[in-house]
Amino acid sequence: MLIDEYLKSSYYANITHEVIAFAKKLSAGAEDQIGMAIKIFDFIRDLKFGASPIYRASQVLKHLNEPLICASKAALQVACYRALGLPSRFHVWQVKVSDEVVRRINELLFADSEKKFRSNLVLHHVAAEVFIGRWIISDATIDRSLCSVFRIPSWDGKSDVFMDGFDYLEDLGSFKDIPEFVVKLNRGSFLPFYLRPFRSLIIKSFNKKLNLLFDRLRDISKTIGC
Repeated sequence: MLIDEYLKSSYYANITHEVIAFAKKLSAGAEDQIGMAIKIFDFIRDLKFGASPIYRASQVLKHLNEPLICASKAALQVACYRALGLPSRFHVWQVKVSDEVVRRINELLFADSEKKFRSNLVLHHVAAEVFIGRWIISDATIDRSLCSVFRIPSWDGKSDVFMDGFDYLEDLGSFKDIPEFVVKLNRGSFLPFYLRPFRSLIIKSFNKKLNLLFDRLRDISKTIGC
């Protein structure tokens, strides 16, 4: 695929007038492409990470104060890069939560409880790639308020930066847009057929519980001042 294809609007990285204006505002004062890319990265990283539907970039602008799944954060990040003339695309992996993160969550939240946090789920993880001389992974998924559990990355605009706290099981490659297999999983394709009529309720309940757990971790982050 020609590099110019990664400058065009796509379904999830939709470059609307609002997205263009937003990208220009975020990148104001940057002296070069690296500076623009870092400004976009820093803003996207500090949006609250959590469970959510997969939104288009233009929709993310309406949910900036809410938890956002990795794919939604990447959608706005990719769209902003493209709006600024920086070729960008989505990279997808299969991942699972690392044993170290599971241990840390249990230490912080469930040390005195028989109930423990467990996660053996294999997930699709989506992050942005940007072309600045070469393709660079620019993963802005984990926000700073989760520093009690995760290492929060900074980015120099030159080196690959990956999400902390997950084991990478398989690299599924790069895509112009968020692939349909990721969207289907987010919408409950993993559920047994007899539960699919209730998938909206099941997913909503799961998302709520996960976001409440993240909020408890954020409270701890404030307490320890990391």
